Amino acid sequence: MDKLNIITKLSDCTEILTGKNIDKSKTNEQGNGTPYITGASDIVKGQIQCRRFVVEEQIKNPTIAMKGDIIISTVGTLGKIGMMTIDRAVLSGHCAIIRPKKGVSLPYLTAVVSRLVLDICPDDEFLSGFSKKLDIEQLKDLKLSLPKLIIQDYIVTMMAQILSLTMALEASKDTMEDHAQLIDLLAEEYNRLRVNYKSKIKLLEDLDSHLNHIEDKELKDILNHFNDIKNRLKNI
Repeated sequence: MDKLNIITKLSDCTEILTGKNIDKSKTNEQGNGTPYITGASDIVKGQIQCRRFVVEEQIKNPTIAMKGDIIISTVGTLGKIGMMTIDRAVLSGHCAIIRPKKGVSLPYLTAVVSRLVLDICPDDEFLSGFSKKLDIEQLKDLKLSLPKLIIQDYIVTMMAQILSLTMALEASKDTMEDHAQLIDLLAEEYNRLRVNYKSKIKLLEDLDSHLNHIEDKELKDILNHFNDIKNRLKNI
């Protein structure tokens, strides 16, 4: 992808891969093999937390999710999104991988896709009355605004700041108390470090007073170095 248009299809700026279901008998909960993403239940607070595992060598052509991929649920609970923070996982047929291409900010893409998937109508919602599925072709055809990478990062930064301010304004009393406790802990740690610095400054001053009268060039150089350290500590 040499150049990105301002408006582009999701399939033009990402690689979209679908998984396949694996017989439960070939999976395990003992941690043997590679983590296996079964579906939306393994997407927890935006991260991938697998409960089942599979030995890759026993599976024909498994779909592999890699660290940095976006995982989206496509069956049952639709459009639930998580980010691959683990190195590697096998994907089931209940999810898809959205893998950003060069020039695409992962946080920006995650935020945009999270909103856009809400506009996709489940392909069998009104036909079967059973398990809903996300239409992968519609997912690929989603159109999004994709400015230059530096602008994507700027937008993400601004949104993060707005979110932080909103959370602060709407925080409960308990949350604010937690914040106050955190500030107190930071203040205590700062004071502890200051005491530690003061003891070091005192030691350096004592060395200087005891050795400064000795006429020795090498020793003078060492004392000058110590004085430089002492002055830096005083400015912390």
